[in-house]
Amino acid sequence: MIVEDEIIIADLLKHLLRRDGYEVMEIVSTGAEAITRVSADRPDLILMDILLIGDMDGIEAAQTIMERFFIPVIYLTSHTDEETIQRAVRTGSYGYIIKPFNETTVHATIEMALSKHRLERELRRRNEELQNLTAHMETIREEERKKISRDVHDYLGQALTALRIDSSWLAGHLAGAGAGGELAAKAKSMIQLIDETLENVRDICSELRPGVLDHLGLGAAIEWQCGEVRRRTGISFVFSSYPDEISVDNGVAVTFFRIFQEIITNTVRHAGATEIAINLVKTDSELTMSVRDNGIGISREQIHDPRSIGLIGMRERARCAGGILHIMGGKGTGTEVSVSIPL
Repeated sequence: MIVEDEIIIADLLKHLLRRDGYEVMEIVSTGAEAITRVSADRPDLILMDILLIGDMDGIEAAQTIMERFFIPVIYLTSHTDEETIQRAVRTGSYGYIIKPFNETTVHATIEMALSKHRLERELRRRNEELQNLTAHMETIREEERKKISRDVHDYLGQALTALRIDSSWLAGHLAGAGAGGELAAKAKSMIQLIDETLENVRDICSELRPGVLDHLGLGAAIEWQCGEVRRRTGISFVFSSYPDEISVDNGVAVTFFRIFQEIITNTVRHAGATEIAINLVKTDSELTMSVRDNGIGISREQIHDPRSIGLIGMRERARCAGGILHIMGGKGTGTEVSVSIPL
């Protein structure tokens, strides 16, 4: 498709293109018309004049087309000033053809643009496949965690509870029979060991899949996790939620909770923080969580370090849910992580 408001220039370009074996679907003269026709006809490539008649110039039209339809755009221009070039570069264009046209340059620019677009399309396809695979693996892992937690609770927990009852019965009868010394001490030791094991079983089940997440929701699960970390580390937590009761799809809740767990793990390990503030906000369109600490901060290099598996995992979880995760901070100013997922 050619988008050019000077008909003589458009016809000349059409002639050059057809002589080189390209098919020109149509010529349009405004950015708005180009967007409408692209939506209907989906050309392989668009040659877009930067200066067009109407309210929308070629750069605005190209940006809309590339964002909505992922169709490559090459700019036609006689203006090579720095400001125009920078505006065009920010749209992610696939090249420039300077007026007046040179047939060799036109052909080379088009072939390079089409080749680049084929590679980008293949990269997008592979990234989408990888993202789908990651999401599928996460779903399987969560289901496995849930099953293991339930099995441990149901079988091991019940067996230990039965042993606890029997041990208490045995200790009572030993005391009633006047038995003491080594037998009584052994019975007491057995009860204590069973109690400690039951506590460990509960902790393991909670780590695998906290029941509060499934039964009471995301906000309650975050508060429970804050309490657990506070008990172990002494870190102070401030949690706020709007609205007070947030109800979301279970998949979204699990994604947010796992990201929150990873944030807290990183903070405890690396930040040296004494206080963490969590803010959870739900609107009609999205759920947003921000977690801010008063620790030593994080550098730009650390944020983008390809070896930071925890940060990469958080970003990937958010991306798989259609959301986005931002990490902000500097040395000595603490760190803030925000994640937003559409509902």
